[in-house]
Amino acid sequence: MGSGSTFDTCDMVGIDTIVSDTKRLSTGSSVMPDGDASCDDATALPDEVAAILDSPAFRRAPILSRLLSYLLEKTLSGQAESLKAYTVAVEGLGRAPDFDAQVDSYPRVQMVRLRKALEGYYAVNPALPDPCVHVSTASYRLQLAPRSIAYPNASPLLRMGIPAGLAALPATVGGRFSLWRVIAIAAIALISAVGLAVFLRDRVSTQAAADGGLAVRAPVVEVRFRDAATAAHSSDITDILSEALTRSWVTQIRDPGSEGGETTPPASYRIVLREGRERIEVKLVDARSNMVLWTESLAGNGTGDLRTRLAPMIAELIGPFGVIARSETARLKPQSTGSFACILRYFVFVKARKPDERARVATCLEKPVDEPQLRATVAAVRSFFTLESGVWPDRKAQMVAAERFARRATDADAEDPYTHYAKARLAYLRSDCAAGRFYTDRAVAANPYDSMIVTILAGLTTPCSAQRAGELLDQAYRIRNDNDVTIRSSLIFATIAQGQEQRLDELGFLLRPPEGPRLPGYLLTESILMASRGRTEEAKALWTEFQNLRPKAASDDERLKTVILSDWMRGRVLGLLRARGVVQP
Repeated sequence: MGSGSTFDTCDMVGIDTIVSDTKRLSTGSSVMPDGDASCDDATALPDEVAAILDSPAFRRAPILSRLLSYLLEKTLSGQAESLKAYTVAVEGLGRAPDFDAQVDSYPRVQMVRLRKALEGYYAVNPALPDPCVHVSTASYRLQLAPRSIAYPNASPLLRMGIPAGLAALPATVGGRFSLWRVIAIAAIALISAVGLAVFLRDRVSTQAAADGGLAVRAPVVEVRFRDAATAAHSSDITDILSEALTRSWVTQIRDPGSEGGETTPPASYRIVLREGRERIEVKLVDARSNMVLWTESLAGNGTGDLRTRLAPMIAELIGPFGVIARSETARLKPQSTGSFACILRYFVFVKARKPDERARVATCLEKPVDEPQLRATVAAVRSFFTLESGVWPDRKAQMVAAERFARRATDADAEDPYTHYAKARLAYLRSDCAAGRFYTDRAVAANPYDSMIVTILAGLTTPCSAQRAGELLDQAYRIRNDNDVTIRSSLIFATIAQGQEQRLDELGFLLRPPEGPRLPGYLLTESILMASRGRTEEAKALWTEFQNLRPKAASDDERLKTVILSDWMRGRVLGLLRARGVVQP
């Protein structure tokens, strides 16, 4: 398909699809307009709270779910108005009896999180019937009110999952950014054969599957703080880490204070924190072998928001190429099955681009999803994988298939980070900037610690919003892992796309990877880094090696097509290398 081609409206995910994707439908019911419902009937409160607790966002947030259930109990018993911060902390949140509400803001922080989570829930799940659950400021009592009263600052379109003003726009935004121009950055990150698999050794932990294979499940992680009673930041750090772990498909979270009984699976990993006089130490321990897999530290008296300071650690722990994902990948066997194993295999494919991995991923993703909480993630991964497959003779049919899987992801969980990420990629590929920006914001808000989401969208957003793309690039640099070559290559290209080559000085150099499909991308990105730092001769040597891998190519542009698909991005890269004297004009 040429760069000027467009798709038929019926083949694209337009505004009507965005609306239908984000509505919560029930048999025989319809969305009621604001202000039409009576809020006096408190008998609706338990049912509405039950629906909220059953939503994917609250299932992934055990602390908020526990708090909401506690407030419901106290509201129904008429005790909510007399609640104090201390009582909520001890009874509702499981804090020790010596909890000091005067110096510890934990219950207030959780109430702020709960109010935001409820507003977010109603942004994509209109109440059926209309009254929404909300908690007024300085109150612990759950109330029912029309959306116009409960959440007056949210526009009606936002509550339907659409930003204000978007409905008036056409499904496809035309202009100077063609499909092949925008395809570049998405393809670069996920089609570039740049990857270095770093696997951690350990024994295989598996569960027998019906077919005689090995079913690998998402690992359970437990967060513990040693000597928590004397640690100034123990509650805040534990809460931030626990909440962050619920955002990623890589982990399941277990609250150490909860009573899970025999149905609670044992923890596969423990995050152990210890606070000293000047440093806070964070360790990841394999609970099955008691082996320390990873350790980092944080200045105890550092400046800045604690969540922001913890973000790089969190990204390294729960990222798709992070330490837990690497550890679990090392446990995979050729016969391993299960949805979690399929997602891991996809990221192995992204790293290595081996043909046998492609076939294995395709077969694995076609199997029924065995973990309900991963249904949306698997569907989104199928959308990614479909776009990255080079075997489709018809690009239009390929896009339609990828959109179909993205819709399945939305049907499974409209709040899943990868659901929004899949739809953002598709929107950018059809030059729909309005939808692309919308889903970009939703994806990053759902998981701001996923380096793949943040980094690739930093590049894809560039033609549509330079300011937003710059913000995402800043975030990508903050949470980057310099040892992760796959995301690192995406970061390099996103940086070039935004014309910020001077930032490449922040990245280090890597040892040469083994020969194979990863080598061309490695030689190219390292040549770019050398050129950006004025090391022209070394950049030329790497570029020459890159040229020699494709000696029959008619031009440098043809050689770059092995790594970069679009004219636009190839032009940016060649322009940089020519300006630095690496490539002859």
